[in-house]
Amino acid sequence: DRGGKSDGTERVYDRVVYAGGEDDVLVFNFHPSAVADIKAGGMSIVSTANNHAADRGVLGIERTIDELRRADLAFVGTRTRADRDEGRPWRTVTRANRFDIAWIACTFGLNGIPDPERLVLSCYERDGTPNAELLDAIRAALAEPGVDAVILTPHWGNEYQQQPATPDRRLAREAIAAGATAVIGAHPHVLQPWEKIVAPDGREGLAIYSLSNFISAQFGAARRASAIALLELTRGPDGRSRFSAVGFVPTWVAFGKPYQVVENAGGKDGEIREGLELTLRLLLALNRVKGGEPTLL
Repeated sequence: DRGGKSDGTERVYDRVVYAGGEDDVLVFNFHPSAVADIKAGGMSIVSTANNHAADRGVLGIERTIDELRRADLAFVGTRTRADRDEGRPWRTVTRANRFDIAWIACTFGLNGIPDPERLVLSCYERDGTPNAELLDAIRAALAEPGVDAVILTPHWGNEYQQQPATPDRRLAREAIAAGATAVIGAHPHVLQPWEKIVAPDGREGLAIYSLSNFISAQFGAARRASAIALLELTRGPDGRSRFSAVGFVPTWVAFGKPYQVVENAGGKDGEIREGLELTLRLLLALNRVKGGEPTLL
């Protein structure tokens, strides 16, 4: 709904309290029930580190965390003042198929909004080099007993550019050298390629620089085409985990009521076909996992 009053049970999008960039003012704030929607959509962990994380200041950061914790939805990338004072680490550990994965998230910036309380983890130092605190957080996560892999999800990159920026490539390499198994980026709103990176100790890591928009209202094939990355881990004889397979499912944002994310299997529609061709070119067709006709994911 737009406008009107709320009795506490409705979700009212009034363009004031709950707003999303009207009149080119990119300050976002959404109803807390969005957290339940995300969880109902099958997400088990979210990154809260992005360039809009501080749009509503310290209270916005902390109330977002309060809602995520109330819904028991894991998150990573921001913290409350109490978290900071208690010395809680930046990582969050989730379990999947007998593997314990430590997640760390960071952002390239906050659109010029200061973060004097240090509640959002930055990807970079002021001079543009990788943030030493971030690299230390990766090393600490890998050293935690029982952690099988560390995945970094940076919010970085130049919007609408389909090749990663030089600082992002450097951060990916230093993060994998520090112990990350994978680096999976966001923010450009379009797909960017992936690459295998070999760490100095011989470990193989994967950098996926951008997976585009999972779901959005943006127009154009490049912005509606995305992918779901599939990463498989195994344990070697030495007990260390490593990649055993990497693949992706091409996806497409289907406009309608509601919007849907569907598998992009191509077809007669020129824009959908263009999106699939772009995806297969950037992520290598040999790694595609096919599922047949387009279906709701």
